[in-house]
Amino acid sequence: MNRGSMRNLLRRLLNDAAATEFDDDDELDELLLFGLHDMQEYILAIDKEAFSQWDNADIEINTRYYPRPVSSRYEFELSYSSDPSANAYRPLGRVSFGDLRRRESGVYSESMDRNRDIPISDAATSSELGEYAIIGNYYYLSWIPPATIVDALEIVHCPTLSMADDTTVPELPIWMHRGIVYSAFLQVLLETPSDVTKVERELARIVGKIGRHYEKSASSALTLRVDARKGIAFNTR
Repeated sequence: MNRGSMRNLLRRLLNDAAATEFDDDDELDELLLFGLHDMQEYILAIDKEAFSQWDNADIEINTRYYPRPVSSRYEFELSYSSDPSANAYRPLGRVSFGDLRRRESGVYSESMDRNRDIPISDAATSSELGEYAIIGNYYYLSWIPPATIVDALEIVHCPTLSMADDTTVPELPIWMHRGIVYSAFLQVLLETPSDVTKVERELARIVGKIGRHYEKSASSALTLRVDARKGIAFNTR
Protein backbone atom coordinates (compact mmCIF):
# COMPACT_ATOMS: atom_id res chain seq x y z
CA MET A 1 0.00 0.00 0.00
CA ASN A 2 1.56 3.29 -1.06
CA ARG A 3 1.15 6.64 0.67
CA GLY A 4 -1.68 7.71 -1.64
CA SER A 5 -3.69 4.57 -0.81
CA MET A 6 -3.04 4.99 2.90
CA ARG A 7 -4.24 8.59 2.75
CA ASN A 8 -7.45 7.46 1.04
CA LEU A 9 -8.03 4.87 3.78
CA LEU A 10 -7.37 7.50 6.44
CA ARG A 11 -9.94 9.81 4.84
CA ARG A 12 -12.52 7.01 4.93
CA LEU A 13 -11.86 6.41 8.62
CA LEU A 14 -12.24 10.15 9.22
CA ASN A 15 -15.46 10.25 7.16
CA ASP A 16 -13.76 12.85 5.01
CA ALA A 17 -13.71 11.19 1.59
CA ALA A 18 -14.80 14.48 0.00
CA ALA A 19 -11.85 16.31 1.63
CA THR A 20 -14.05 18.86 3.35
CA GLU A 21 -12.45 18.62 6.80
CA PHE A 22 -8.87 18.02 5.66
CA ASP A 23 -8.64 19.79 2.32
CA ASP A 24 -4.82 19.79 2.36
CA ASP A 25 -3.22 16.42 1.63
CA ASP A 26 0.02 17.58 3.25
CA GLU A 27 -1.60 17.61 6.68
CA LEU A 28 -2.70 13.98 6.38
CA ASP A 29 0.65 13.01 4.85
CA GLU A 30 2.37 14.40 7.93
CA LEU A 31 0.11 12.33 10.19
CA LEU A 32 0.90 9.23 8.13
CA LEU A 33 4.61 9.97 8.51
CA PHE A 34 4.17 10.10 12.28
CA GLY A 35 2.33 6.78 12.03
CA LEU A 36 5.19 5.27 10.07
CA HIS A 37 7.64 6.42 12.74
CA ASP A 38 5.44 4.83 15.41
CA MET A 39 5.54 1.50 13.56
CA GLN A 40 9.30 1.72 13.21
CA GLU A 41 9.63 2.39 16.96
CA TYR A 42 7.54 -0.69 17.78
CA ILE A 43 9.69 -2.86 15.51
CA LEU A 44 12.96 -1.51 16.89
CA ALA A 45 11.74 -2.32 20.39
CA ILE A 46 12.07 -5.97 19.33
CA ASP A 47 14.84 -5.91 16.73
CA LYS A 48 17.39 -3.07 16.69
CA GLU A 49 18.78 -4.37 13.40
CA ALA A 50 15.47 -4.58 11.53
CA PHE A 51 16.37 -1.64 9.27
CA SER A 52 19.74 -0.95 7.69
CA GLN A 53 21.22 1.33 5.06
CA TRP A 54 24.70 1.60 3.53
CA ASP A 55 26.16 5.02 2.77
CA ASN A 56 29.61 6.23 1.81
CA ALA A 57 31.41 9.47 2.55
CA ASP A 58 34.60 11.06 1.27
CA ILE A 59 37.40 12.01 3.61
CA GLU A 60 39.40 15.18 3.11
CA ILE A 61 43.02 15.79 3.87
CA ASN A 62 43.65 17.07 7.41
CA THR A 63 39.92 16.98 8.30
CA ARG A 64 38.67 14.91 11.21
CA TYR A 65 34.97 15.91 11.49
CA TYR A 66 32.39 14.34 9.13
CA PRO A 67 28.60 14.72 9.25
CA ARG A 68 26.51 11.66 10.01
CA PRO A 69 23.98 10.60 7.34
CA VAL A 70 20.85 12.73 7.34
CA SER A 71 18.01 11.12 9.33
CA SER A 72 20.28 8.38 10.68
CA ARG A 73 19.12 7.02 14.04
CA TYR A 74 22.31 5.20 14.96
CA GLU A 75 25.12 3.38 13.22
CA PHE A 76 25.92 -0.32 13.33
CA GLU A 77 29.39 0.13 11.91
CA LEU A 78 31.72 2.80 10.58
CA SER A 79 34.48 1.43 8.34
CA TYR A 80 37.48 2.93 6.58
CA SER A 81 39.38 2.05 3.42
CA SER A 82 42.43 3.70 1.91
CA ASP A 83 41.50 1.93 -1.35
CA PRO A 84 37.70 1.89 -1.76
CA SER A 85 37.99 0.52 -5.29
CA ALA A 86 39.16 -2.75 -3.75
CA ASN A 87 36.17 -2.73 -1.37
CA ALA A 88 38.62 -3.36 1.47
CA TYR A 89 36.71 -1.66 4.30
CA ARG A 90 37.68 -2.41 7.87
CA PRO A 91 35.60 -1.49 10.94
CA LEU A 92 36.70 1.35 13.18
CA GLY A 93 36.43 1.08 16.95
CA ARG A 94 34.13 3.53 18.70
CA VAL A 95 35.18 5.44 21.81
CA SER A 96 33.63 8.40 23.60
CA PHE A 97 34.55 11.87 22.39
CA GLY A 98 35.76 12.85 25.84
CA ASP A 99 38.02 9.80 26.15
CA LEU A 100 39.47 10.43 22.70
CA ARG A 101 40.21 14.08 23.41
CA ARG A 102 41.68 13.32 26.84
CA ARG A 103 43.92 10.71 25.27
CA GLU A 104 45.19 13.44 22.95
CA SER A 105 45.50 16.09 25.67
CA GLY A 106 49.20 15.52 26.18
CA VAL A 107 49.98 17.20 22.86
CA TYR A 108 46.89 19.37 22.41
CA SER A 109 47.14 23.13 22.54
CA GLU A 110 44.24 25.56 22.24
CA SER A 111 46.29 27.53 19.74
CA MET A 112 46.43 24.55 17.37
CA ASP A 113 44.02 23.76 14.57
CA ARG A 114 41.76 21.01 15.93
CA ASN A 115 41.82 19.30 12.54
CA ARG A 116 45.60 19.12 12.55
CA ASP A 117 46.63 19.07 16.19
CA ILE A 118 47.42 15.42 16.89
CA PRO A 119 50.35 13.96 14.94
CA ILE A 120 49.33 10.32 15.26
CA SER A 121 51.87 7.76 14.02
CA ASP A 122 52.50 7.40 10.30
CA ALA A 123 50.93 3.95 10.37
CA ALA A 124 47.71 5.31 11.85
CA THR A 125 47.45 7.90 9.10
CA SER A 126 47.77 5.28 6.37
CA SER A 127 45.86 1.99 6.25
CA GLU A 128 46.09 0.96 9.90
CA LEU A 129 42.82 0.87 11.79
CA GLY A 130 41.87 3.87 13.87
CA GLU A 131 38.93 4.83 16.05
CA TYR A 132 36.13 7.35 15.99
CA ALA A 133 33.82 9.19 18.34
CA ILE A 134 30.41 10.77 17.87
CA ILE A 135 29.91 14.39 18.89
CA GLY A 136 26.49 15.79 18.06
CA ASN A 137 25.75 14.95 14.43
CA TYR A 138 29.40 14.42 13.52
CA TYR A 139 31.91 11.60 13.43
CA TYR A 140 35.31 12.56 14.80
CA LEU A 141 38.25 10.48 13.57
CA SER A 142 41.17 9.57 15.81
CA TRP A 143 43.71 10.18 13.08
CA ILE A 144 44.57 12.92 10.61
CA PRO A 145 43.64 11.85 7.07
CA PRO A 146 46.82 12.31 5.00
CA ALA A 147 44.93 12.57 1.71
CA THR A 148 41.50 13.18 0.21
CA ILE A 149 39.87 9.84 -0.67
CA VAL A 150 36.49 9.42 -2.33
CA ASP A 151 34.14 7.02 -0.49
CA ALA A 152 36.78 6.23 2.13
CA LEU A 153 34.15 5.87 4.84
CA GLU A 154 31.39 3.27 4.76
CA ILE A 155 28.53 3.80 7.20
CA VAL A 156 26.07 1.02 8.01
CA HIS A 157 23.27 2.62 9.97
CA CYS A 158 19.60 2.54 10.92
CA PRO A 159 17.70 5.14 8.88
CA THR A 160 14.55 6.97 9.85
CA LEU A 161 11.88 5.65 7.48
CA SER A 162 10.12 8.16 5.26
CA MET A 163 7.59 8.44 2.45
CA ALA A 164 8.74 10.89 -0.19
CA ASP A 165 5.63 10.89 -2.39
CA ASP A 166 2.33 9.15 -3.03
CA THR A 167 3.99 6.23 -4.84
CA THR A 168 6.26 5.36 -1.92
CA VAL A 169 5.57 1.97 -0.34
CA PRO A 170 6.93 1.75 3.24
CA GLU A 171 9.54 -0.91 3.92
CA LEU A 172 7.24 -2.79 6.27
CA PRO A 173 5.15 -5.98 5.94
CA ILE A 174 1.95 -5.14 4.08
CA TRP A 175 -0.26 -5.85 7.10
CA MET A 176 1.59 -3.15 9.07
CA HIS A 177 0.53 -0.49 6.58
CA ARG A 178 -2.87 -0.51 8.30
CA GLY A 179 -1.01 0.18 11.52
CA ILE A 180 0.41 3.35 9.99
CA VAL A 181 -3.09 4.50 9.09
CA TYR A 182 -4.59 3.62 12.48
CA SER A 183 -1.75 5.38 14.29
CA ALA A 184 -2.45 8.50 12.22
CA PHE A 185 -6.21 8.11 12.85
CA LEU A 186 -5.58 7.86 16.60
CA GLN A 187 -3.55 11.08 16.58
CA VAL A 188 -6.53 12.94 15.11
CA LEU A 189 -9.05 11.41 17.53
CA LEU A 190 -6.91 12.25 20.57
CA GLU A 191 -7.49 15.93 19.74
CA THR A 192 -11.25 15.44 20.05
CA PRO A 193 -13.68 14.16 22.71
CA SER A 194 -14.16 10.98 20.67
CA ASP A 195 -13.93 7.54 22.29
CA VAL A 196 -10.64 6.05 21.06
CA THR A 197 -10.98 2.62 22.71
CA LYS A 198 -11.80 0.73 19.51
CA VAL A 199 -8.98 2.41 17.59
CA GLU A 200 -6.50 1.67 20.36
CA ARG A 201 -7.62 -1.95 20.45
CA GLU A 202 -7.21 -2.37 16.69
CA LEU A 203 -3.79 -0.69 16.73
CA ALA A 204 -2.68 -2.91 19.61
CA ARG A 205 -3.86 -5.99 17.69
CA ILE A 206 -1.78 -4.99 14.65
CA VAL A 207 1.32 -4.07 16.63
CA GLY A 208 1.02 -7.18 18.79
CA LYS A 209 1.80 -9.34 15.74
CA ILE A 210 5.19 -7.74 15.13
CA GLY A 211 7.02 -10.43 17.10
CA ARG A 212 5.91 -13.05 14.56
CA HIS A 213 7.86 -11.29 11.81
CA TYR A 214 10.76 -9.75 13.72
CA GLU A 215 12.25 -12.36 16.04
CA LYS A 216 15.68 -12.84 17.53
CA SER A 217 15.24 -16.62 17.39
CA ALA A 218 12.44 -19.13 17.14
CA SER A 219 13.10 -20.29 20.71
CA SER A 220 13.00 -16.82 22.24
CA ALA A 221 10.49 -14.84 20.21
CA LEU A 222 9.58 -11.44 21.60
CA THR A 223 6.12 -9.95 21.50
CA LEU A 224 4.80 -6.52 22.37
CA ARG A 225 2.36 -5.28 24.93
CA VAL A 226 1.24 -1.94 23.57
CA ASP A 227 -0.01 1.24 25.17
CA ALA A 228 -1.13 2.84 21.92
CA ARG A 229 -2.20 6.11 23.58
CA LYS A 230 1.30 6.74 24.93
CA GLY A 231 3.08 5.19 21.98
CA ILE A 232 5.16 2.90 24.20
CA ALA A 233 6.01 -0.73 23.52
CA PHE A 234 7.25 -3.22 26.08
CA ASN A 235 9.15 -6.47 25.46
CA THR A 236 7.45 -9.47 27.02
CA ARG A 237 8.07 -13.21 26.95
